Amino acid sequence: LEETIANAEEALGEVAGNFQNWMSSETDKLNEMRVLFHRNRAAPDARESLFQAAHTVRGNAGVFGFPLAGRVADSLSKLMDRCPPEKIPEVLVDQHVDAVRAMVRENAHGISHPKARELALRLIEVTNEFLNRVAPDAKE
Repeated sequence: LEETIANAEEALGEVAGNFQNWMSSETDKLNEMRVLFHRNRAAPDARESLFQAAHTVRGNAGVFGFPLAGRVADSLSKLMDRCPPEKIPEVLVDQHVDAVRAMVRENAHGISHPKARELALRLIEVTNEFLNRVAPDAKE
């Protein structure tokens, strides 16, 4: 049993080293989709691609040890889903994407990183206020 546990811990250690690379790859994709959205926000596929990239980061961030980045990505997903594309503030999209990228770059693991936590909470608050004002009847 001890050998099995040791082998499992070793395997997990090898995989854990890839988490940073996987999250970096996911955030690169998120950034690419942001650029596409900014170039042609009226195109449904541009909006959908950014939504899907944010949704993917949201789903993987917790598994990879970046739950705060996941919360920011979730906030971006809600913004993309609930708000008409022409009303989505470019700066708010940029703040979300840049926050996720910074959290991954700075290895802001867990939920106790003070700057990442403050940034995530503030972005979520601002986004919710914006959505309640601009798209109050949109699906939750």
